[in-house]
Amino acid sequence: MSEIVTGAGSFYDFSGLRQLSNSAANGKTDMRAAATQAAGEFETAFVQMMLQSMKQASEPLKSDLFANESADYFEDMFINEMAHYIATRQSMGLGKWIDASLDAQQVK
Repeated sequence: MSEIVTGAGSFYDFSGLRQLSNSAANGKTDMRAAATQAAGEFETAFVQMMLQSMKQASEPLKSDLFANESADYFEDMFINEMAHYIATRQSMGLGKWIDASLDAQQVK
């Protein structure tokens, strides 16, 4: 099993995802490496959805004192970057689990 690396350096950097998609479509990359990167990207998306749900659950606790659109926008940006950071560090292990599952399916 290899180290899981997400294709993008940041949540807002789409060039890594585009490069992964193009190299897989052109057959320039080995499918194992592409699957490993896709597992990392899936973990990023999963963590982002989890953090967004946590934000929505805490909405009733929010004070109106600092509520404005700019704060919400930057809070969303922060959540996206944190999701990417958590997934890159493999803190949850979801990407590793997906990668191991794919390895097990290929052995059969």
